[in-house]
Amino acid sequence: MTAVLLRLPEKLRILVVDDEPDVHSVTRLSLKGIKYGGRSVEFLNAASGKDAVAMVRANPDIAVLLLDVVMESDTAGLDACRAIREDVGNRSVRILLRTGQPGQAPERQTIDSYDLDGYLPKTELTSTRLYSAVRTALKAWEELVQLERHRRYLSVIHERTMALHSYDPIAKQLSMILQAALEVCPARLGVLAIETFQQQGNPERQTSSSARKSNTWRSVTACFRRSC
Repeated sequence: MTAVLLRLPEKLRILVVDDEPDVHSVTRLSLKGIKYGGRSVEFLNAASGKDAVAMVRANPDIAVLLLDVVMESDTAGLDACRAIREDVGNRSVRILLRTGQPGQAPERQTIDSYDLDGYLPKTELTSTRLYSAVRTALKAWEELVQLERHRRYLSVIHERTMALHSYDPIAKQLSMILQAALEVCPARLGVLAIETFQQQGNPERQTSSSARKSNTWRSVTACFRRSC
């Protein structure tokens, strides 16, 4: 299962997979200037199904995959599609199948069997149709990413809420709440403070901070007391 994208990339990535160099050039020309949500597009290239799987594994933020069927084998594209969905676990990337031999991969059967988002016969494909298909796929990818991100946020909040107990020290509770907040809104440093009052009326401040060092979190909790 691929990691959840917590932030949308600055540029939307489109992976073009085809063993014919001319197809890559024509694709770039047809999609020149395409944007979505104010973000431009970055093109990545692969010439085989195996390379496509490796590229998606290394770049989980690829939004759209334009995938040829016949490359190093007659079913290279279909095999790559299945590997991306099942082995890599990437269910977000939108896969548009392009084929010059429709009989090799019948449209209805292929879409149902390989979880495709579009089927584009090369003999019928125009620049306008390609542009429309890719633009629609970019929109669908962003909506899926946002949906998955929100689902992850709700899951984090639920887990942290269920783990809180009234008998835990306030410092521990603050630390858990802060860690949840930083998972929802990533930052290098987070500070959470709460002020309560003792029976004598004196304020008591609890502060919890978390700092990111490399890929690990270091938590520091401090308690400050003062008199009025």
